[in-house]
Amino acid sequence: MHDPDAYRWNDFASNRVKLASGTYVQKFETDGIWVVNGFYAGMREEYIAPGQTVHWFVVSWDVQRLSWQQFRVQVIGATDPAAALHGSLRAKILKSWQALKLVSQPDMQHNAIHASAGPIEALKERMVWLDQPTVFNDPFAKAMIRNGVSQELLQKWLGNTKITMNAQTSSVFDLTENKNTAEVHRLALDIQAMRNEL
Repeated sequence: MHDPDAYRWNDFASNRVKLASGTYVQKFETDGIWVVNGFYAGMREEYIAPGQTVHWFVVSWDVQRLSWQQFRVQVIGATDPAAALHGSLRAKILKSWQALKLVSQPDMQHNAIHASAGPIEALKERMVWLDQPTVFNDPFAKAMIRNGVSQELLQKWLGNTKITMNAQTSSVFDLTENKNTAEVHRLALDIQAMRNEL
């Protein structure tokens, strides 16, 4: 059933503030209320509408030939398809959207494809989409734990917790964005060591 309130988020965009990676808040002036991540309702409506499907792929690559950042820029393309690198998936889909029979031209919100911003966000998304209820079912998580990262730290990171390093506070997803798995592993060990020293 269509939810008429699911799309009201865009009516008050001028009041929107980014709190953290994937976390936005804005005031609905006519209602006098603050709403967190109100865009999810509209997005959810689009995914669960009759006839709609979500297709997912688990991909891996050699980081010596392609970094996480290069994967996002060169293979996936910029969030705004109009700014995506020529040859990237978003650029190709934008160019061919009518031939692909998409209902509208791709834009910032409807950019045809999503890719995880970094290894921790990817782990979280695999747990959600692949129905992996624990970190013990994931090769990356198992490798992190096997190589000294505590399960407790990894579980906290999956909640996109805040981390303070070098006098700067950031969410885990932001802090690990575009980092390769080896970098994230070193970062986790460093943070774990600092916490144990306190």
